[in-house]
This record gives sequence, structure tokens and C-alpha cells, in this order.
Amino acid sequence: MLGVGGLERGVQGRRPVPLYVGRRAVLNWTAHEEERFQDALRQGLGWLKEAGLSWEPAGTDRMLCYARLLVSANMRINLTAITDPEGVAWKHFIDSMLGLLVVGRAPRTSAGGEGEGNPAGEAAAWLADLGAGAGFPGVVLGLAGGWNCLEVEAQAKKAAFLRELEGLLRPGQLQVWAGRAERLAREEAWRERLGVVVARALARLDVIAEYGMPLLREGGLLVAYKGPEGERELELLDAFREELGVGEATVVRRRLPHDWGERLLLVLTKRGRSDPRYPRREGVPEKRPLGGRQSGKG
Repeated sequence: MLGVGGLERGVQGRRPVPLYVGRRAVLNWTAHEEERFQDALRQGLGWLKEAGLSWEPAGTDRMLCYARLLVSANMRINLTAITDPEGVAWKHFIDSMLGLLVVGRAPRTSAGGEGEGNPAGEAAAWLADLGAGAGFPGVVLGLAGGWNCLEVEAQAKKAAFLRELEGLLRPGQLQVWAGRAERLAREEAWRERLGVVVARALARLDVIAEYGMPLLREGGLLVAYKGPEGERELELLDAFREELGVGEATVVRRRLPHDWGERLLLVLTKRGRSDPRYPRREGVPEKRPLGGRQSGKG
């Protein structure tokens, strides 16, 4: 039996395995499908090591719990079109863990544990996941790398699903900001305090940068997960680098094996402070992006 917090699994068998959340039982993968997910996850972890990850990610047992919750919740909430075990393992979990090549493990506090409490204290151990949706990549980075996660999601149903994941990160922390990123960046407790901001399949890079750079402390990293053509979006920042506090920009490119696709990570380092005018009021960054109307999606 495998249990994490309030998550408890029923007896294995070839029939669908019930997952109990509180007293509510929901249908999940069959035991065979769970085995396929775990096999694909093990293959992916081996590939990540070959790709340059120098340490073994933690939390792989809890990733199965996460996958069960995702598939079950997807029957009532539109979280993902990918529900087959191999697809979930590669295109959600391994894809998310690519960010570890950039951000590594969460820094330790002076007491030797992970960052605790509000980021006004050990801010560098927190990451914000913008437009978190089902929690990728942020929750996976929390499980695998020990990061405390602030999941930013404006849709109420998705935010409610993210709250179901809080027990997975213990003793690390998961908080859900059920609102827009523009508002979050105006909160003193979070503005220019975080070590990492991530975004996956959210928006153009200039929009993501306007949301995310004001949240980062000096030297912090914004990591945007993009498709093969995403590198072109870097030019959208040219006229606003100083105002947003954008320093060095790097590109990490990896092709997932078995035809799972190519992934780009666009990495922006925070240099200096962001102009207090940014981000603009809710909805404006997406409607009137800083880089103009030209195509810039990757």
C-alpha cells in the first residue's frame, strides 16, 4: 500500500484501482497502466542523466500518486489531453524535469532544511509556476528538486485541483494563488523575492517576462518552456530588457527520445530591479504585448 498525506491506494489488481481522496473514491488507471507509467518514468530518468542531470531526482514514488490524481480529476476537469501512461510520463513529468538542468535542487536554509514559510524569509527556495494548470512543471520540480511551489492559476476549478496536491510536497510547501499573475507581482510578500519563475505553454516570452521578472530577486531565473521555434521570441524583449530587469538570456535545447518531440528552455537571468510600472494592469500584457503584434509563439 502506498500512502502520501490523505492519498491512499486500494488493493492492486488488473481491474481499475480506486484512489481515495478523503471518503470519495474515483476511478484511476489499471495496475498494468501504472506499471507502464513507472517503466516510462524510469526510462526517462535514465535519459535525463545522459542529458546532463548530475543527481538522482527525488519524489518518484509521489509522482505516481500525482499521475493518479491527474487522470482521475481529468474526468471532471479539462486538465490535459494526454492520459496514456507513456505520454503522461514523458510529455508531462520528464518534460517538466528538464528544468532541473537549469535550476537544480532548491537551495538549503541556514538550518539545513528547505525554505520555510513566507518568501520574505528563505525566498530563494521558492519557485512560482505561472498559469500552472495541472501543476506542470512546478509541482514536478518541487517533487524532484525540493522546491517550495507557488502555483499561480486563475481558473477556479484548476486551482481547486492544485490544492489537492498540497500533501505531495510535504515537508516542502505548495501554495496556490487563485488569481492572475499581474496581481501576484504587486504583492509585497512576493515581488522581487523569488529564486525561480517557470512557465509552460502559457504565452509569448515578452508576456511571460512581464508577468515573471518582477517576481524575481537579483540573480533569479525565469525559465520558459517552449517548442522548437521558441528561440525567435528572444528578440521580443530587446526594447524592454532594462525596464524589466532582464540580464543574460540562454537557450537549452533537448530532443526527447522515442519521437516525444523537441523542447527549448528559454532562461532569463534577473539583473537589477524591475520598473514598478510592470506588470501592467490585469489583461493588458496579453492584449498589448510589449514586443508588439508580430508572431512570436514557440
